[in-house]
Amino acid sequence: MSETTIPIEIETSENVDRLEADMESRPASLSPRPDCEMCNNYEANLTRLQEAERELREKLTAAKQLADRYENELSGERVYRKELEDNFRTLGSDVEKRVTRFQTEHQTLIDKLIAMENKHKLCYDKMVREYTTAAQTCTGLENDIVCLKNKYLHLLGLKKEKAAELRDQPIDLPQTVEQLQFLCLQLREDLIEDRAAKEHIIADMRDQLTVTKEQLREEHTDKRRIEAEMGAQINAISHELGIARSKLNAVFAENKEMYERQKMSPAYQQRIEELESQVEKLQHERQTVDRQYAECRQKCHTLQMELDTSETVQKDFVILSQSLQIQLEKIRQAEQEVRWQFDDDVFNCNSCEAEFSTKLPKMHCYHCGKIFCPNCLSHTIPSGPHRRPAKVCNVCHTLLNRESAPFFSKSGNSN
Repeated sequence: MSETTIPIEIETSENVDRLEADMESRPASLSPRPDCEMCNNYEANLTRLQEAERELREKLTAAKQLADRYENELSGERVYRKELEDNFRTLGSDVEKRVTRFQTEHQTLIDKLIAMENKHKLCYDKMVREYTTAAQTCTGLENDIVCLKNKYLHLLGLKKEKAAELRDQPIDLPQTVEQLQFLCLQLREDLIEDRAAKEHIIADMRDQLTVTKEQLREEHTDKRRIEAEMGAQINAISHELGIARSKLNAVFAENKEMYERQKMSPAYQQRIEELESQVEKLQHERQTVDRQYAECRQKCHTLQMELDTSETVQKDFVILSQSLQIQLEKIRQAEQEVRWQFDDDVFNCNSCEAEFSTKLPKMHCYHCGKIFCPNCLSHTIPSGPHRRPAKVCNVCHTLLNRESAPFFSKSGNSN
């Protein structure tokens, strides 16, 4: 403010000198008009800066809205990315656990299948051995039956031959009763022995046939039971293998889906990076706009202060011009009358209008002869051959001392 006061005071003093010259040349026209070109420039600059400020404010509002929208989208993308990563992480851990469990179950099923295959092989080998033994036994029994049949047929043939021989033999019956009885007894004994041997052979063959039938029935029962057990085991293993295969297919589908999501993850990452770069760019532009807005606002504030100062100076200039006009009018009137004022005629100071009292004495200006208070009569001018200091008022000091500033500039600053 002090730097701008010096040129204003110089310009004001020049205007006052020009005004005094104008007043001396034309005493009738005593109302000067200040130059308003600077005010117009200030107003034009202020209007232009206000327009720029409004445009920058609109750009700043649009940039803020865009930045907020991008920040909301980025926060949404970050939340979605975090949720997706958490889901991927949880899904990956679950899939790893399930794959490990499925692998363990698959290995267990493979071990069970291998054990069942070994057991089935052992049972099959045992059944084959038993079947082979049974077949051999059946073959032996069939051979025995064939042999018995052949023997039976042979015996039948022998009997037929014997019967034929007996028929062909001449009947040589004993002549005596004793010989006849002996022959009957001998034939009866042979018949009893043959019948006993026949019954023994038939009973033995019947027992062997019953045992063979029982063995065949048991072997058929064991074979059906083993086939049923093996069929049930094979069905259970097939069912477990189907479940394991479906689980593995589900795991493969989940792995494929996770792989697809992992393939899509770089695209999401790139999109997030693009949004982050856009947000950084918008933040940089927002900072630039804020800085320009602050600079324009500071310029507007400075121009407003300069405009206010200029208006204040112009108002002070008008007031001081009017005061100067009054002082010049008083000086012009004083040229036509006695300058000296008597103490009894004056009750107030001619400068500050302060009322005199015992504490505020009356003092005369040595140049114009008017009465002032001690505060308004603080200046001195050398006078006479001895250059003694003479107290003068502000107006007289300005008139007598060419190097002093105009008194109205000081009064304007004080105002």
